[in-house]
Amino acid sequence: MTATYFTRLIPDWNSLDSVRSVHSILEATALVFFALLVLFDVLAHRTDDKTKERVLERIALYLFGIAVLAEIVAYPYGQRNDTLSERIIGSLDAKARSALEESEKADAKASDAALSAKAVKEESTVLATRMGIASRQLTDLEQGFTGAKKESEALRQQNMATQRELTDEQAKRSTMERSLAPRMLPVITGRFGNTVSLQQFFGLRVIIEYVPDAEARRAAEEIRSFVGYAHWESRDQDLSANPQLFAGFFDGVVIGTYFPLERNREDLVAAQRSGEAAEALMSVMRNSGWRVRNPPGVAQTFGPIPKNAIKIMIGMKPNDFQHLLPPNPD
Repeated sequence: MTATYFTRLIPDWNSLDSVRSVHSILEATALVFFALLVLFDVLAHRTDDKTKERVLERIALYLFGIAVLAEIVAYPYGQRNDTLSERIIGSLDAKARSALEESEKADAKASDAALSAKAVKEESTVLATRMGIASRQLTDLEQGFTGAKKESEALRQQNMATQRELTDEQAKRSTMERSLAPRMLPVITGRFGNTVSLQQFFGLRVIIEYVPDAEARRAAEEIRSFVGYAHWESRDQDLSANPQLFAGFFDGVVIGTYFPLERNREDLVAAQRSGEAAEALMSVMRNSGWRVRNPPGVAQTFGPIPKNAIKIMIGMKPNDFQHLLPPNPD
């Protein structure tokens, strides 16, 4: 029923040359549109105009749809090409077997009737000629089928290479989006929440300084809200912008701990508690993708840190894709 449907719907469906020609055109069309897809996608990434980028991406999407449609339409032609080739090969093989049988019958008649040997010989020659023609035709068909398979494999390899390039580009874009997104420190509640390790430092004071930048201020509020769930203390005066961090600081977050000037037992215990709290907080922040460290003495250069407290200094968010961003017009 399916073959009858295609015979009525598509002209020359039973012609091997027509089916092979249409299949090649569709495959070539798909390849061209895949190439155009890559071209427009590259142009979209290289342009600085967001409107033009969206237009190019939309055109690339249409080109991808056309290429996929061409591949889908080419599939039944490829199947039909295989079917027709198998039919022709089978028909030629049957003719060859028939010719061989006739030749054997002729040899038998030649042995039984010497007088008809000449006629039998002539008939055998004719049959041999037909067999040679059939054999050459079969060889040509096999070569054509092999060439079609090689071409199909080459197109498939090109399609896979294009798909790999698209996947790499999407992964790069995803990484860039994460790098440009604001820093977040989500609270995970429950028995195995991410504030459990901090609750043992109940009442610890947290002093937060940040560079005068909107994203850094937002990151400071994110940290302040997070440590509040662990019952650490951060007063209003403990949160402030510090322009000096631009000159003497760097990207990311630095956590400073209490350093006692006197080596008495109480101060040493307070310093140890401050250091353990900083390590616990840094572990949670790193698990959420923050760049945070505790270099000795750096935080103290911006002022002493009180007992039973830590100081968090927040710089600009590190950005591995800064060289890909457009220049600041200022």
